[in-house]
Amino acid sequence: MELRNQITVEQKTAISIQQMQSLEILSLNSLELDQYLKREFEENPFLEYDPVQKRTELTVSELAMISHGADQSISDIWEEEEEDRNQPDSIGYKDDLEPEELLLQIDAGQVTKEELLIMREMFDFLDEKGYLAVPLTEMADILGIEAALAEKCLRILQEMEPVGIFSENLSQCLSRQVQKLGITNRNIYRIIEEYLEELANGEYEKLAQFLGISEQEVRKCEAVIRKLNPFPLAQAKTEQTMFIIPDLVLTWSDGTWCVQLNESESDCYSISSYYAKMVSETKDSELRGYLLERWRRARWILDGIERRKRTLRAIAGSIAEKQEAFFLGKGRMRPMTRREIGLLTSLHESTVGRAVNDKYLQFPCGTMLMSELFCGNAAVGEHTAFEVKERIRDLIDGESKMRPYSDAELVECLRRQGITVSRRAAAKYREQMGIGSSFERKKGNK
Repeated sequence: MELRNQITVEQKTAISIQQMQSLEILSLNSLELDQYLKREFEENPFLEYDPVQKRTELTVSELAMISHGADQSISDIWEEEEEDRNQPDSIGYKDDLEPEELLLQIDAGQVTKEELLIMREMFDFLDEKGYLAVPLTEMADILGIEAALAEKCLRILQEMEPVGIFSENLSQCLSRQVQKLGITNRNIYRIIEEYLEELANGEYEKLAQFLGISEQEVRKCEAVIRKLNPFPLAQAKTEQTMFIIPDLVLTWSDGTWCVQLNESESDCYSISSYYAKMVSETKDSELRGYLLERWRRARWILDGIERRKRTLRAIAGSIAEKQEAFFLGKGRMRPMTRREIGLLTSLHESTVGRAVNDKYLQFPCGTMLMSELFCGNAAVGEHTAFEVKERIRDLIDGESKMRPYSDAELVECLRRQGITVSRRAAAKYREQMGIGSSFERKKGNK
């Protein structure tokens, strides 16, 4: 066998730590941004806090100047971070979950620093139940990493407590818990994987026929399944009243929209002139190196905040023009995709997705999550995904608590209302609204 050196050229997408942090700032909502800045303020002497400064409002016409300015467009700013990525149609769970605490379960000696950073980013793809909200391949594309690396990191995360976290669906979540308990009864696994709807509806005779066992055995399996936790993060957070604080406010004045960011605290930070002067005056090379590093980080943070503001204002302005009738209560929501808004603002669609993630928009007729304004390819005929979700919510609100609708029954009810969707789509919309399956909704199962 002949050994020889060979040079190969291949193209890979790599994300620097700074780029990942830059994208993190963009995805933060106003409350999270305030908390982020407070932590940085405590650690970085170059950040100075002045509560006297005020935020500003911009009209849509001024937003156009921002988006297409001669100096530097928003697309130039985010181009490096967002090249060749896709956006998840999900909202990351951040309320009470501290990823750092859960990551302490991982042996740092068995993973690289890059893998640890990737796993920290993956928490942004959890929904509030603790399930993975997007397919593995899509998450890999968004993070700009190889699918094999994403799968490796995901498998490590799935081994963490609480058991079932990072599962793709309810069946996988319950199956992992059964495995952890060392249960080997194959019928329990089959019910979890194939017949949860029938179990929720109390169809014991039908299940007995499907599985070839007695109804008594079916009930024994049910007793085991009822003890499992369908929501992995239920023990990691406490229920509390939720008060919605809008991140952006749209007001209609003299025939035009005004966009206001609800970020009073972020406008109050600046670079400390005292420490800036110290950099030039100190003779200690070690101290000077430390100060320069802190200065660069403070400067980068403030620049990132300004980029975030310009991006959000431009996106909100374009959305306002697109959905003007809906926001004023004079018409229905128009189908709209992230790609459309990206084209209007010269932004990559994944940048638009990150920007609107987990942020609320207030307009004259109400307040809603910005992500719910995007229907994407989910529009069904003349009905947007938002409208279909509302129909599903209405059906579930009026159902019998003793015998709630299965996903198949929801599909049939929608069909009678003139809306045709698949069972998978109905289940997806239901889960996106945080509504459990019929098994979880049935009275006595909670």
